[in-house]
Amino acid sequence: MEYTGGSDGKISFWGPVSHTRYVFGGKTKFSYVDARDVEGMLAIIEGKHPIFRRAPVLPKQPPVEAVAPETLVEEATIDPDLAVATVMVGDVSDGEITELRPDVGSMTLVELRDAIITASPETIEVWLAQEREGKRRAGAIQMLLTAKGE
Repeated sequence: MEYTGGSDGKISFWGPVSHTRYVFGGKTKFSYVDARDVEGMLAIIEGKHPIFRRAPVLPKQPPVEAVAPETLVEEATIDPDLAVATVMVGDVSDGEITELRPDVGSMTLVELRDAIITASPETIEVWLAQEREGKRRAGAIQMLLTAKGE
């Protein structure tokens, strides 16, 4: 779901069916929403305009095959529209990027929780290493270990 409202700060919305709390606004423009809540949230109007719209859903990437170290490229970029750092991982021998991975250090715990849902096992492992070397948030490490199955 994409928040298109005008709030510069964070605002809580509760799903009309699931009663799940969703936080949007500020830097949080996109978030996963329970499918049962989508229609109700699309009906929320601010002024004369809806404040939510459906965001495109990206398909989950297939597992990445191991590649020789000399053909693996890692490039960090920052997307100003999304306000998150992204690490692109790809095998340069075929010219394709195989996975887009936000930097765990730039995510809040809520954003991390939502991102874990569609993250590959490789991404979970990378995020865990980043968190242990960076912010060392106990809650983030516990979420990542749980997602990893530990």
